[in-house]
Amino acid sequence: MQHKFGFLAILAFALLGSSAARAQQVLAWWDFQDLSGPTASDVSGNGWNGALTDFHDTSANAGGTIGGSGWSNTGALNFDGRSLDNTPNGDTVRTQLPIGSLSGKSFTVEALVSHNFAQTNWSPFFGQSDGACCPHIFFFGRTDNTGTPNVVAPLHFNIAGLGAGNSALVPIADGEQHHIALTFNDVTDTIDVFFDYNNVGNFTGITGTLDTFAPNFMWLGGVGHNNSERWNGYAWEARVIVDEPGLPGSGVLPVGLFLAPDPNGIPAPTPQGSSFDFANFGDASRFMMRGTAGKHDMGTLGDATDDRIRLTTSTHGGQAGSAFLNGTVHFPQANLAFSTKFAVELSTPVGCCDADGAGADGMTFVIQAASPKALGWAGGGMGLQDIGQYVAVELDTWNGGVHDFAPTNGTHIAIDLNTSATSIAQDPPSNMPGLPRFNDGGVKYVWVDYDGTEMKVYYNTVDVKPASPNVTAIVDLSAHFGGAQDLFVGFTAGTGGALNNHDIVSWQFAAVPEPSTYALAGLGIVGLAWAKRRRRK
Repeated sequence: MQHKFGFLAILAFALLGSSAARAQQVLAWWDFQDLSGPTASDVSGNGWNGALTDFHDTSANAGGTIGGSGWSNTGALNFDGRSLDNTPNGDTVRTQLPIGSLSGKSFTVEALVSHNFAQTNWSPFFGQSDGACCPHIFFFGRTDNTGTPNVVAPLHFNIAGLGAGNSALVPIADGEQHHIALTFNDVTDTIDVFFDYNNVGNFTGITGTLDTFAPNFMWLGGVGHNNSERWNGYAWEARVIVDEPGLPGSGVLPVGLFLAPDPNGIPAPTPQGSSFDFANFGDASRFMMRGTAGKHDMGTLGDATDDRIRLTTSTHGGQAGSAFLNGTVHFPQANLAFSTKFAVELSTPVGCCDADGAGADGMTFVIQAASPKALGWAGGGMGLQDIGQYVAVELDTWNGGVHDFAPTNGTHIAIDLNTSATSIAQDPPSNMPGLPRFNDGGVKYVWVDYDGTEMKVYYNTVDVKPASPNVTAIVDLSAHFGGAQDLFVGFTAGTGGALNNHDIVSWQFAAVPEPSTYALAGLGIVGLAWAKRRRRK
């Protein structure tokens, strides 16, 4: 972490070199280099350590996967926006720094963070968004004023005594590392908001006085007044700087002394080969998880055999989650032939209800060309809508999704293309009775075979591939993806006002290596693997 040494040297020189700088004090600095344990240390020397609260696991690298909750070995802390006990608070770092210690002074709050969730709600990193939980509000983070999920959103502040405002729109929720900062200057009565070291909001005439905030403390990761108003992403560093009252000073931390970017950053995508077999997700390090997606332990912590990827939870509405391999899968054949099998469970249906009962909205298996960070709309968008070029197999549990026929059965399987407003094939084909409900729990099994011309989807409630497919469609994926043979593969899910847990239990995939091999597709993935072993002998 060489940039920290450089910052300390610059700061020490500044503190000694001018009367203006001497007034500035690093009040708290959490560098998130603890790597494990229940405490985020304040390295300023002032002792404002933070307690990790409602994180799912505080052991080493428990948050090493995007979408996880806990420490990362890259020197960061991962917030997944969810609470261990499903309370509205989410996972937060609860420091003992009194927010009132900023009152009557100029101050700067800044952090190096990423945000993974293009949600529509508030998402504070510094402070709280809930006046009901706490006597006063100190909020600095992101919001969205478009009414739909969007990577681009303003940075928002709402600080009791000083007012509120939105910055210009910035790509805060793109999953990349960004620097965010807010400075209050009590000399010029201004607030400035910075994004990636650029001033994106200047607010003048700030004539109020920051509330004393007793008994509020500076929390990191946010506490909201509902289950969707929390931070979701990494934090590499966070810092609070003040000017002492009554002393000459600039009233603001000079931009040249802002935190420098962390050279580690988020791991770059790496090629994922052409075949893989995940019997469980005890090791989910090959996945890029966005939105509400994260690794979920169904039993004893530390026992990987029943670990899953949970794309959405049944704890609150308006969720979208995605889990794609963190790099492209190579399709050796130009016609993109492949075979895959996955096991899923949709459980704990909550909320009202279409004709077949509670729970929504469904999940999809997806091949797409955009990015391992792709995440679409919540609700009927199932985390899929508007992610670019894709083909998807959906297990839909609501009768009004993005590709649904009208009318349609609330429980159906379909094949979707982004270029078609409705599914290109669906079972059942309308609102006729058909498949039993997906979303009442129990593991379900899906096989998808594609020979370069026809896609076949098979479904069963037991681990036996049926003799006949549920859904078939003629589709030219090579033309659809413009001849590309390296694509992103994974899953998405969404909830709206009705909810479900959407879990991936296991997954096997093989892009077909040669035309002769596909004749074995009826044997499924096992047959493909067997054929490969035979050729090696």
